[in-house]
Amino acid sequence: RIVLTYATPGQTPSDASLVTITLEESEQGTLLKLHHAFSSAKIRDHFVQGWRHQLALFSKAVSEELHAHVAERVDAYLRAWGDPDGKTRRSLLESCATPGIVFRDAFSATEGLDEMLANLEAVQVYMPGMTLARAGDVRLSHGTAVADWTASAADGSPRGKGTNVYDLSPDGVISRVVGFWGS
Repeated sequence: RIVLTYATPGQTPSDASLVTITLEESEQGTLLKLHHAFSSAKIRDHFVQGWRHQLALFSKAVSEELHAHVAERVDAYLRAWGDPDGKTRRSLLESCATPGIVFRDAFSATEGLDEMLANLEAVQVYMPGMTLARAGDVRLSHGTAVADWTASAADGSPRGKGTNVYDLSPDGVISRVVGFWGS
């Protein structure tokens, strides 16, 4: 818990306000609670958007540091889709995703690593030789990443493209993926 007196230039000590910041552990990581006490609601309302902006900047900075390896995680996830070896697929997914990974797209809905691996085994049966690769940069904001991908046949010819949205866990790995096939 951090408590401080807040005053802007030109304010008298009687015009100062009290800021209380509390940090708590949660399943999603650290929860920051901010309480800024003012002598009037009118003054308080003047500061609300400023705190929203500042806390968003803090959140973004922490997220970018925590998820600095997101592109590597996304690439491992996409490689798992096309690898013909079951042990390698498992190893790739374990390196980039939580054991409870959730996946949704127009053709599947899985929960957990074993269901995801069964889905990828079906990909090998019904789309042998198909590979996925990231197309462009991974975009990251506050623990959610977005990446475009391309699907190619065994001979390298294009078979599709799409976009995945990745929710990332507090320890920096993928916890949920929603996939969208493009035209």
